[in-house]
Amino acid sequence: MSINQLNIFDCDTNIQRNDWIFQQLEALEIERTLIVGELQISRTEKFYVVEKESEFEEVFRKIERCYEFINGKLLH
Repeated sequence: MSINQLNIFDCDTNIQRNDWIFQQLEALEIERTLIVGELQISRTEKFYVVEKESEFEEVFRKIERCYEFINGKLLH
């Protein structure tokens, strides 16, 4: 039997919908960029791309996973 652990992002979409970062991600237009702290978030037709200069570049298809990643990086 496998157990799937849920996190706060899976459990409460109200947190996401009312969060400033999530709202900005939803409003982000294609070919535009959003700066959050040291993170640069860009949107293409299919993906959200999160970058931190010279450190990493992550690509996400789903806004929820992008949001979760950004929040994890902002905590560190």
